[in-house]
Amino acid sequence: MNDKQCGYVGFYNQQRVEVHASGMWDAKQQVIQHFKVPKSKQGLVAVVLAERGSQTVVHSTAGVDP
Repeated sequence: MNDKQCGYVGFYNQQRVEVHASGMWDAKQQVIQHFKVPKSKQGLVAVVLAERGSQTVVHSTAGVDP
């Protein structure tokens, strides 16, 4: 892994995979290839940043109204 790559977690069809990529788009393409997602279902793939450098990224839902 080079210095510019970050860790991402990808989700599709109730499954998850961890990938390292240079950006969100690259990570999503890796997740699509990993799960062999058909073109018609690629909008159902979700990717979130999990690690930048050696630091873990924490996502909060504190600002989300129910």
